Amino acid sequence: PGTGFAVGDGGKIMARGGSGWSAQSSGTSQAHLGVWAASTLDAWAVGRAGTLLHYDGVDWRDVGPGIGTDLHAVWGSGPQDVWAVGASGVILHWDGGGWTDLNPWYGISFHAVWGSGAGDVYLAGENGGIVHHDGTDFTDLASGTNVTLRALSGVSGRDVIAVGDA
Repeated sequence: PGTGFAVGDGGKIMARGGSGWSAQSSGTSQAHLGVWAASTLDAWAVGRAGTLLHYDGVDWRDVGPGIGTDLHAVWGSGPQDVWAVGASGVILHWDGGGWTDLNPWYGISFHAVWGSGAGDVYLAGENGGIVHHDGTDFTDLASGTNVTLRALSGVSGRDVIAVGDA
């Protein structure tokens, strides 16, 4: 069996290894809302009140920039390119050395982030909002709906699926 992570309320983090699921200490009681792993030695979890944790294969550590705003989702193309999104339009980017706040100018809460690579990242959230980042600039995309979009996935930059509220 492969390795994986699951997160939830009360700061819960579960890791799956060869012998099944086991609890890991996150050091916080804040609810975790998203998790992404580059490998078994490099994982990220996000959650309430700006919780942003990094796992190095041994411990989960708080590495957040102290924004205090709920973070809903995290995704990366690799260890030097990780994105976290959340309430009030928060968009954070990790470049391998630190987090950059990419200016919350959209005014909607983002609930999902996914990409096909470092230069092809999609964010989705309230009012059907979808934003694309091409490695340099952000562009608004028409989703054709006004419901809150809560998840993104795809197989390429031209084949992306968003799901949301009914």
